[in-house]
Amino acid sequence: SLHQVPGTNHISFFLNESESHWQIRSLDPSSGTVQYIAPTLPGREDYAWMPNGTLLMADGSILYQFKPRPSWDPVSGDDQPEWVPLYDFSSHGISNITRLSISPKGNKLAFVADRQ
Repeated sequence: SLHQVPGTNHISFFLNESESHWQIRSLDPSSGTVQYIAPTLPGREDYAWMPNGTLLMADGSILYQFKPRPSWDPVSGDDQPEWVPLYDFSSHGISNITRLSISPKGNKLAFVADRQ
């Protein structure tokens, strides 16, 4: 899926380099520059951007957030930001969240999931 990176003219996309190396990257359409943004959760490829630049991704019934650091360089050896659990929907009978979408104001979340 392609998404506009909030606050930029960049486009983010999912890249599957190998079975165990999945990433979110961005493309600057004016220069053609591609940059690394974040790893995906293992085996997951659907994500959404909050207006404030936070990424959302789900695994099972749990919604996670990732706050990219624009200056983070994967070659630098600095600690990488991590996916942090935000909310577990299992108590609502929700499992296997897949597609995600955020309203333009960031106050509504829609997703596709299985019900238990």
